[in-house]
Amino acid sequence: MMKRLSLMLFAAFSTLAMMAAPIDYIGVMNVNSASGSLTQPNTKVIVEQKGTDIYTVTVTNYTIVLMGETHYVGPVTFYDMVGTVDDEGYVTVSGSTKMNLEDLIDMDELDDLFGGGMFGDITSMITQQQYPVNMNARFNYRYINLTMDTRVTVTMNLYGMFEQELLNENVRNTFNGESNEEPPVVYERGDVNGDGVVDVEDINALINVVLENVPIDYYGDRSNLTSGDEIIDIVDINELISILLNQ
Repeated sequence: MMKRLSLMLFAAFSTLAMMAAPIDYIGVMNVNSASGSLTQPNTKVIVEQKGTDIYTVTVTNYTIVLMGETHYVGPVTFYDMVGTVDDEGYVTVSGSTKMNLEDLIDMDELDDLFGGGMFGDITSMITQQQYPVNMNARFNYRYINLTMDTRVTVTMNLYGMFEQELLNENVRNTFNGESNEEPPVVYERGDVNGDGVVDVEDINALINVVLENVPIDYYGDRSNLTSGDEIIDIVDINELISILLNQ
């Protein structure tokens, strides 16, 4: 149990370390619906960490297939999603955004296909309808798997007497991408100077921080060995000595 907990903490720390800046993933986006499919190479997805476990995901060139036609929607962003980290170091997020029908499809095309004057100006009747786009992603510093789903249903009440379904299609986008990021450097707790070993040299390094012989951020956050405060003091030195004695 203790070993598994340690692995999970290691994975969480690795994820936080690697997500300091936005990461660009390049890969293939596959689009599938009842009326057609499309493969888009060189698609870009951007993941940005906004807080300790808050993420924003942007699909730069969201494209769908409706009524057998390809529709280039453009960039779609899913904001402020809470991420959970698994014991493999992958973050999982889920989010949703809403888009107007006119953002998803050519309204003139829809009007020509189903209208033709028989039902009046379809465009003006349904242009403000909104549809959720649901997204799920799993990623680490190097790889990402992402899915997007939206169902576009267009129903009109004709002459106030009966409803006519003009369109009902589910579109799924799947993306597999890879970044050029290097693996994050993860230091063992107590390795203040970052040389890969926890020993007396780390105590000397920590003492120099406490005595202000070096700036407080000289060793990054590795000098702070106690949770709940931002102060580097004798408490941190005692904690480091305890780590050494228990090796």
